[in-house]
Amino acid sequence: MLSGSEHNRHADKSGNTVDAASVELSGDEKPGLKVFAILLLGGGISLFGSALTGFALGIWAYQQHGQVSDFAYIATAAALPRALLSPFAGALVDRWNRKAILIMGQIAHFSATLLIAILYWNDALEIWHMVVLNLIGSSISSVVLPTLSASISNIVPKRDIQRANGMAGLMLGFIHLLSPMISATLLVSIGLEKIIIIDLMTFASALFVLTIVPIPQPVKSASVKYADGDSIFSDMKFGWRFLFERRGLFWLTCFNSVIGLGMIWMGVLMTPIVLGFSDAKALGMIMTVGGFGMMVGSAAVIITGGAKRRVYAVLATATVACMSMIVTPVFTNVWLVAAGGFLCMASFPLGAAASQSIFQHKVPADVQGRIFGLRNFLTGITGPLSLPLIGPIADRYFMPLLLEGGALADSLGWLYGTGDGRGVAFMTSILGALLLAVVFLACVNSHLRRVDIDLPDYLDDNPKK
Repeated sequence: MLSGSEHNRHADKSGNTVDAASVELSGDEKPGLKVFAILLLGGGISLFGSALTGFALGIWAYQQHGQVSDFAYIATAAALPRALLSPFAGALVDRWNRKAILIMGQIAHFSATLLIAILYWNDALEIWHMVVLNLIGSSISSVVLPTLSASISNIVPKRDIQRANGMAGLMLGFIHLLSPMISATLLVSIGLEKIIIIDLMTFASALFVLTIVPIPQPVKSASVKYADGDSIFSDMKFGWRFLFERRGLFWLTCFNSVIGLGMIWMGVLMTPIVLGFSDAKALGMIMTVGGFGMMVGSAAVIITGGAKRRVYAVLATATVACMSMIVTPVFTNVWLVAAGGFLCMASFPLGAAASQSIFQHKVPADVQGRIFGLRNFLTGITGPLSLPLIGPIADRYFMPLLLEGGALADSLGWLYGTGDGRGVAFMTSILGALLLAVVFLACVNSHLRRVDIDLPDYLDDNPKK
């Protein structure tokens, strides 16, 4: 633990010492928040087009075979490679030119979408094609995502880091809120073929912006002992060692992984909970309100600049989300459930922006690729591996508990009610309580609680252009 004058100096295990204050320079040489906004707008337009196509293709796949398992295969293909390849991909990010990675990533995604279009136009598109192309797209994303995360601290001055993260969250919230509704409308009015054409056209916006916007390469930090060799595997080993030696960052990664997993589970379980007492229209309204909450939370980060004690924001927003998971499933009123969803989703970008900002401050810019790749692996692998278990557990063990005559119908029926989905509501409350216990353990963990104080800032406001 560092304190007093020691707070501004840090020695790693190689014996090298860095003066943290020496790298906290003026942000005048950085492109700035406006340039980041232009980059975000171009990428956001492209991502919106991809979201339109993804939603429409999901409907097409279900209409072709009527099998829910097709969604599972496609979703797994879209998530698992990105998580598994992230440590390797993150090490590549620190070796390659980051602007070139983003441009090549856009070209690769464009090529994959074009291949889907050609197959569809020739009536040759099959589910297995979508699975394979999702595998390829997910592999590309494993490189592009840590590149984007690692580039923010080289574009935006440190005073605006949380605002930049909030802007990214606002863009994602906007896309998640509007893309399903717009895609469904376009699918009826103009068809899948023209939606794919729109998607292909939106790639041009991202490519144009990437060619004109400066994305500086990070300065090599003299304060960190790097890998013992020149291989990619040595870089990956360095990433693990860096994270383990900084216990606060390690425990923050573990915390984010567990809380993020809980949010994924809640999203899955919310469908049977709502459909148990209402209909698909109510479910859509609740999801829309939740998306609006995410936008409100992101806007709050942009307006306020984020929390000064960032780790407090992480813990406080996680507490709000866990309380929402505990209390919201009790209700069978659509508006009360929507209010709980709004509160949960509004808290998410506040905590996410603060957590991301901690990593951007505490990890040297030239090694952020491998650290963010490793973090994406640890936080991303749990979802695809655990989701296949959630449905059977809910259906077999919890759903029957609160059916009429179920084991808990007499004892908890007065609180949760009885019938379809009420056992799943009880399961969600239990998960929320377990996650709240995790938050308590995080609060008493001094390494995590003081991570934004005890570790020095490496964020350099004068990167090489």
